[in-house]
Amino acid sequence: MCSVLLFGAMCDNATDDTLAIQRALDACNYTGSVSLPAGRCCLSFPLTLHNGTALYLPAGSRLKAFPDVGRWPNTTMFNFVELRHKRDISIWGEGTIDGSGDMWWVHASATVRPRLFHMSNVANVSFQGITLTHSGAMTLSFGSPCSNVLVDRVTIVNPAVGNTDGIDMGCDGAVIQHTTVINGDDSICMKGGAKNVLVTNCSVFNGEPFPGSQFRGLAGGLVLGTSDDDSMQNITYSNCSVHGALAGIRIKYRPSQHGYVRGVRFERIRIHRPVAYAVDVLLDSNHLDDDAPARRGAAPGFARAHTVNVTDVKLLDISGELGLVPPAVCGEGKTCPRAVGRFRCTANDPCQGIALQHFNVTGFIPSSEFPAACSWNHTTGSSVDVYPVACRPPAP
Repeated sequence: MCSVLLFGAMCDNATDDTLAIQRALDACNYTGSVSLPAGRCCLSFPLTLHNGTALYLPAGSRLKAFPDVGRWPNTTMFNFVELRHKRDISIWGEGTIDGSGDMWWVHASATVRPRLFHMSNVANVSFQGITLTHSGAMTLSFGSPCSNVLVDRVTIVNPAVGNTDGIDMGCDGAVIQHTTVINGDDSICMKGGAKNVLVTNCSVFNGEPFPGSQFRGLAGGLVLGTSDDDSMQNITYSNCSVHGALAGIRIKYRPSQHGYVRGVRFERIRIHRPVAYAVDVLLDSNHLDDDAPARRGAAPGFARAHTVNVTDVKLLDISGELGLVPPAVCGEGKTCPRAVGRFRCTANDPCQGIALQHFNVTGFIPSSEFPAACSWNHTTGSSVDVYPVACRPPAP
């Protein structure tokens, strides 16, 4: 072990330990684990991890982003940990990494907030056993290209604050398992470039409201979509549960996006009281109001047709129930729109091969706004043992 205390860290929850921790990280890559002291809190500004870094957080230890917005560096090191072109990195133990997000969520000028871990072009990266909490924005953000990633027995705890994504995954080759996400935006989300990914034995919950925050949000559930490179393949969510999120299962794209989604399986998923839909497939989302053609490299005035091709999506052994949504989530005096499923694809690129098998979601009550449990637009597929009956997809 390469203790940060040996490099001058105080870890007294008051001293800025950035330089001491960084000295330990600089000295000990590929030679041992950099360790924090048990039962103590080390404060730090953004850190650089090298190839071959192993960071160990024993029980009771806490690595905490320095809680002072005014002193936070407004540079390329804005995120707490930025990993680009790195490999062979392990962060493990029973301790906690705290992003001090509470200082950002209530800050009037914090339109851009630091992610806890922002990664791209990384390989052989693992997070095991630790707790990640109070991330200013996204918690674990894996950007394509990347490969060989493990997230195992991790607990992510954020309040119902927008953009506090739990895990955004854009890697080819990843396992996310035995992990709990409590947050206020996309919970476990596949982004562009995600291929050969297994998510298994995971749980998702909506976070608690955070008083004074201007960035209100809802847990997103098990999600695919809304990223600039939109191709995804061979994705499996298995034996997971979703509690009180915006949707249990959600596939979402904007009209200007393009790419393909194929070979996706959701199996043995339990959905408890979603705010909107148990299953939501939405290919004409207005998720970003600034979705201008310039974002996609198109000439001014160019309107791109929707070209995300969604095929071969299987929903197997899906169970759940709709129910009342607390006013703190839905709003006082407001009834949240709620149905079992929305499958809204487009005439330009319809969804094909949507298969529902052993699908049972109870608690739907017809209304003038939602007369049927499921709605279908430009979507075809097959079904076996589906309830409600309206959730059987139209045949090709």
